[in-house]
Amino acid sequence: MHRFDGQEVGELATKRGRAAQATGDVAAVVFGMFREQKRLDDIVIATRQTPATVRALYLEWTTPLGGKPQDRDAAEERDQAEHEEMMREWDREQKERRRGNG
Repeated sequence: MHRFDGQEVGELATKRGRAAQATGDVAAVVFGMFREQKRLDDIVIATRQTPATVRALYLEWTTPLGGKPQDRDAAEERDQAEHEEMMREWDREQKERRRGNG
């Protein structure tokens, strides 16, 4: 009988499109990056976690100790709006680079 370690389970979950639950060490690193106000894409790249995992950690980060998580729909809408703005900014930067090189 083969027993799967945490890394194998995480890789399988990622391949299947499901976010693996972050370990305490990963959560600590991600929380530190939230404190530094890092961007979502930078956190995903640095920690090798899925965007869904980082978003779930953000919800935990913004929930007061002993409190109930904020309205998940509102948090998801806010995260989506932030992501869309980040993508618009990236598009603007790419257009500016093309203009400078063209």
